[in-house]
Amino acid sequence: MSLQPLTTLYKFSRILLPLIRSISHQRGSNSVDSKMFRKASLTVFSVFVLCFVLTEALSRMTPLKRCRCTSTLDRLQPAMKINNIKIFFKQPYCQKNEIIVNLEDGTRVCLNPDAARGKKLIASMKRKMKA
Repeated sequence: MSLQPLTTLYKFSRILLPLIRSISHQRGSNSVDSKMFRKASLTVFSVFVLCFVLTEALSRMTPLKRCRCTSTLDRLQPAMKINNIKIFFKQPYCQKNEIIVNLEDGTRVCLNPDAARGKKLIASMKRKMKA
């Protein structure tokens, strides 16, 4: 979890709360207006915090639609023990084919779909899909 949203909220509260206190003290701490102002200020601040929290929660719930592979290998090394291979064809959010190789040690490697080995894997997958 990133701490940036919490830091932003903390900085905002450090600015807003002293401002509210100074305004309420200028009005007089015993007056009815001052109490109403504090309640209204607290309500506005609470609504802001609620909106901020909901915005953060919604941004984390929506999946990012982008390409999975940022860097690719042209070929696999003989020492790499393959667990399984996943091929993702072109999608609206990623305009290239992607080949993800899961290795037995738990790491994932992206294979270049334009390399000789990648083209063979894509061709065999398309044949299997047609059959």
